Amino acid sequence: MKEFLDGGTGLLAEIGYDVEIFMSVKVDTIAGTASWNNGVDFDPFVLYSKGKNLDKLLSLS
Repeated sequence: MKEFLDGGTGLLAEIGYDVEIFMSVKVDTIAGTASWNNGVDFDPFVLYSKGKNLDKLLSLS
């Protein structure tokens, strides 16, 4: 999320700088993405393409 929120403006800035809003994230099961109370959501294909392989990351520890 850091990539999307760093330097964000408007509603994205709210998510990046306000912990309470950031923590309000919900999974939108219809759209298949993350969404926030302030109306921000992300294209699920963008999130997938920017995702990290947790199995690979955890094996490095």
